[in-house]
Amino acid sequence: MSNLSSQFVTCPKCNGVGKTAANLVCNECGGISLGTFIKNDFLYWGYDITPAKIIVRQSGIIFDRTINVISLLAGLGGVIGLALWIKDNAIAENYKIYAGIFLSFWGVKSGLILYFWVGLLFLMFAYFRYYRNREKYPPVKLRSYRQYQRLLKKKQFVPNNWRELKTFRTKIDVFQSYEPDLIKLLEKAYSLAMEFRHQELTPAHVLMAALNNPEEKEKNVEAKRVTALFSRLGIHRGKLGPKLKEALEKIEAKNEDDKAALIISRELRQSLVEGYLQAGDNRRRRVGILDLVVSLAKEGKILRSVFNELKVNLKQIEDAADWLIISDRFTVKKYKYQKNREKVLRNKFNAATDAVATPILNYYCRDLTRQIQEEFTEVFAGHEKEIEKIFQAFAEKKNQIILVGPDGVGKKAVVKNLAELIVEDDVPRVLHNKRLLRLDVKKVKEEAPGINLEKKLLVIIHELNKAGNAILVIENISGEILNILSRYPAAFKMIATAEKELSAPGAHNIKINEPDESSLMRIAAGSVVKFEEKYKVFFSYSALITALRASREFLTGRALPARAVELLKKVSQKAAADYDRNITDIIVAKIVSQETGVPYTKILK
Repeated sequence: MSNLSSQFVTCPKCNGVGKTAANLVCNECGGISLGTFIKNDFLYWGYDITPAKIIVRQSGIIFDRTINVISLLAGLGGVIGLALWIKDNAIAENYKIYAGIFLSFWGVKSGLILYFWVGLLFLMFAYFRYYRNREKYPPVKLRSYRQYQRLLKKKQFVPNNWRELKTFRTKIDVFQSYEPDLIKLLEKAYSLAMEFRHQELTPAHVLMAALNNPEEKEKNVEAKRVTALFSRLGIHRGKLGPKLKEALEKIEAKNEDDKAALIISRELRQSLVEGYLQAGDNRRRRVGILDLVVSLAKEGKILRSVFNELKVNLKQIEDAADWLIISDRFTVKKYKYQKNREKVLRNKFNAATDAVATPILNYYCRDLTRQIQEEFTEVFAGHEKEIEKIFQAFAEKKNQIILVGPDGVGKKAVVKNLAELIVEDDVPRVLHNKRLLRLDVKKVKEEAPGINLEKKLLVIIHELNKAGNAILVIENISGEILNILSRYPAAFKMIATAEKELSAPGAHNIKINEPDESSLMRIAAGSVVKFEEKYKVFFSYSALITALRASREFLTGRALPARAVELLKKVSQKAAADYDRNITDIIVAKIVSQETGVPYTKILK
C-alpha cells in the first residue's frame, strides 16, 4: 500500500457517493463526495461515470483524433507544396540549388507557397493542441527525495468545511492521470453493472470487466495485466470469473420501474484515489490496474469474500502486483538502455576529459555512476531502508560510512542502488551531482611497491578533494586502510563495506541485516524478472515463495538474499536445460531436495 498517509474525508450529506437520493449532484460537496489531503493537495475522483458522459468522452476522443489527423495531413501537404516549388524554381537541371531564390520563397506569390503557409499554421495548431492535451491530462505528481522532504516539513492548510473545499485551489482530479485503457475498463464495468441492474458500481464490477470478453481483452493492455497477475498466483480466468459472476448475481437487483441512476460506490471512489497514491509510490506517471488492484481487493467487500474462498490473501495480490511492476521497470530500463547506447561514446569522451583533472583517481578507481549510465543493470528493489540510513548519515555530516553485514546480504547492491539514485537525482542535496568511485585496493598495493601505502592514499585523497564531487567506495575495507583514512576524516566522503564492525575516529557503521519477508520478495522478484528473460522460463508465485522459504530454512552458505538468488538462478538453469519452462513449487522443492537431502514433501509444507 501507499507510503503516504491517506485518511479520507467524506461528505456527510451524500455519504461519499456525490449524489442525493433524488439523483441530483450533492450541493454540499459539489459531487466531490470524498477525498484525501496530502499536505496542501486534495485528491479526489472527478469523473462521474454515466451513459451520457461515456458517450461525450468517447466522442471527444474521436473528434480530437480526427482534428489531429487532418492538421498533420494539411501540414504534410504544405511541406510537400514547398518541396514542389523548390523543385520547379530553385533547382537547376544539374541539381544545383539557387540559394538566393530558395531563401526568398517567403515573399513569393504562389499557390504552392500559400499552401505551405497554411500547412505551417495547421502544424502549429496541432502542436498547440498536443500541449493543451498534456495540460488537460497531467501525469501523476512524482516527487524526488528532496521534494518529498520539503513536503513533510510543509505546513498544512485545510479548509474548514466542504463549501470552502469546493473553491480550494490545489485540488487534484486523479481521473486525469489514469491510463486510457483503465478508463475504458471502468466504463465497461459501468455497463456490466447496468446489465445486472445494480444500484452501485463496485470494485468487483471492475475486476469482472477485466476478466470478461476475452476477444476485447486482447486489445486492452490493462485487462492483460489483470490476467497476468492472477496467472502468477495460479488463478486463471476460468476459475476466478465464475466465482465473481456468482457473487455479483447475489447482489439485489433494482426493480424494473426503479429509475434511480447507477452511482459509483464509496469503496470504489476511495480505491480510485488510493490507486493514484500507489502509482506515485511505484514511480509511475500514469495510474494502471497494477497500482489499483490492491486497493480494489482491500476496499471491495465482494472481492474480499471471493478471494477468501479462493484462499488468496491481500499480501499475495500485493506481492504479485509488485512483481509485475518490477517486470515493467525492467522492460522500460532495457528499452532506454538500447535506445541510448549511442550516448555511451559521449560518456567515454567525458571520462577522458575528467581524467585530465584527476588522472590518479581515474586510473585506480571505477566510476560506478558512469557505469550505471553505460551498462544495463538489474532493477534495484527492497533496499529503501538502508538507502535512507545512508542519506541521514551524510546529512548529519558522518562522511566515513561503513556498510556492515555478512557476505551476500546485499552491500554491493545497496551501493549500486545509491549510484542509480544519484544519476536520477533522487537524493538529498548533499549527494547532488556526486560520483561514486570504487577504489581498486589490490591495484593500489601492487603498483609502486616501494612507496608507502599511506603516501599513495594521500595522493588519492588529494585528488578526491580536488575533484570536489567524488565519494570513495572501498569494498571489504581492511583495518589498516581504515586507520590511515581515519586520520583525515573531514577531508572527503567515503562508503566502505565490511563483514564486521570496524571502529576508527570519524567512522560510522551502518548495519545491513538480512531483508525481511517483504523486502526479500521484492529483491527476489527483481532477480526472477532477469532470469525469466534470460532463460525463457516462467515462475509461478508459489514457486517463488517455495524458493524463498527453502533458502531461509533448508539452505546454508551465504546470507540472504544472495542465497535465495543463487537458488533461483540454479532453478532457472535446470528448468531451461530440461525444457520445463513453467516452474512450479514442486520443481523448486525437488531441486532443493537434491541439494539438501530433505524430502521434497517436507519442503512443500
